[in-house]
Amino acid sequence: MIHRISAAVLIVVSLYHHAYVLLSERGHLLLRNYLFHRDDLRRAAQGLKYNLGSGDAAADWGKFNLAQKLQYFGVIFGVCSMILTGLVLWVGTPAIALIPKWLMDLTIIIHGHEGFLIFIILLLWHLYNVHLAPGNFPMNMSWITGRIPIEECKMRYPAEHKRLLETGELRESIPSGGK
Repeated sequence: MIHRISAAVLIVVSLYHHAYVLLSERGHLLLRNYLFHRDDLRRAAQGLKYNLGSGDAAADWGKFNLAQKLQYFGVIFGVCSMILTGLVLWVGTPAIALIPKWLMDLTIIIHGHEGFLIFIILLLWHLYNVHLAPGNFPMNMSWITGRIPIEECKMRYPAEHKRLLETGELRESIPSGGK
């Protein structure tokens, strides 16, 4: 029962997020920042060179870096696959009457492996990046406040900092990715 209640909550939150991103002006701007741009590959190569010690400067990312963009679309893909396969499994016997057995077996495998993959990503990637990474320990507070300090913005997202300076939107702290 807890699994199904959690599934219903995931579906509602996912529908809300999609409506927010597609129908609101702020959400649409947020989505545009998450979309991949031509310069992302150049910035990724520049960042790789810098991290390997052969580049002059770190990549000049905007509001989101490549890892954040990949993670966002990975979550979208993962949630959609969890919802679709979960609904097929939730329906159960009537679904077996409509789809071949091999597809039902594949659905079970995908749903189980996707759940395990999400668990591992949350445990390792998210835990490190949000809580344990240098500059974030013991926790990056932006998930609570929705804002990041100006100095952090200047250091991690120089192109976004420059844009905020040019548009006059710069304040003591800057709204982070969400609303």
